[in-house]
Amino acid sequence: MAKMLTPIIRYNLKDRMRRFNGTPRNFDIPRIVANINSQAMQERVKLGDLHGYYGHWPRTKFGPEPKEGGVVDGKIVNLEPCFRTVYLKAYEDGTIEHQAEFFDNDPGRKAYAQSQENSGGFSSVILGRNQSFHGFDYVLFPNYSGNRPYSMMLDDAEDVEPVVLVLDEVETKDGISPELLPDYVDFLLDSIEQLKKDRENLLIENKQIAVTLEEAMRANDLLTDDVLTLQADLKKEQETPKFDYIALDDAITRANRFKSAKIETVETEEPKPIDKAMAQFNRTWGI
Repeated sequence: MAKMLTPIIRYNLKDRMRRFNGTPRNFDIPRIVANINSQAMQERVKLGDLHGYYGHWPRTKFGPEPKEGGVVDGKIVNLEPCFRTVYLKAYEDGTIEHQAEFFDNDPGRKAYAQSQENSGGFSSVILGRNQSFHGFDYVLFPNYSGNRPYSMMLDDAEDVEPVVLVLDEVETKDGISPELLPDYVDFLLDSIEQLKKDRENLLIENKQIAVTLEEAMRANDLLTDDVLTLQADLKKEQETPKFDYIALDDAITRANRFKSAKIETVETEEPKPIDKAMAQFNRTWGI
């Protein structure tokens, strides 16, 4: 199958090519140009890593650089990129050139078919705070009308939907375009459900924090009681004398008196010699 390539697309950040609709932009053009022409960005283009999606939903849900998927309402969502940017260059006057290769998957074939029917166009993804560039997505109503793979006269462009990212997709002046309304309603419902879940999680966390705080205060009270008891015991021990100084002095006096006392000797009778006793015994018994 032949590659599904767009021609090189050129548009200018200073010219949205719209007179009545859409949202004017006041980009920091030198910063965006430097970002696009940086070695890091050009390496992504060269290696085929600068992906785009069908619509901005993946980025509004998962950030400016979505991975392979994520979890929504407890379910795993796999993301398929729609195309990759194979050529990208920016000029000092704000002109941007790029070329896309659509993937041979459902979102890629869908976007490519729309481009062949002169429907839709590319929408740049620029992080509003520092205006860092993150590539393009394929949308139905590009804010920059010149950012299309085909020529188109000025007609009914729409107002941009404000989101965290500067996403150059537009709405109708009376609200969301009919084609985008179902997806937009789903997005709002998902957001409401997520807010409810976040609120429930916060309530649970607050209860857990309250329980933990109560346990900590109870433990602190017990510790305080232990400290007070120890302090009282220590004070009592300090106030109680280790020795009875009066009894000790008396014992020392008695010991000294015993050492200096005169001990009288007891005289004992000298034992009689054994020979005299034996002689008397023999005489008595006639031996």
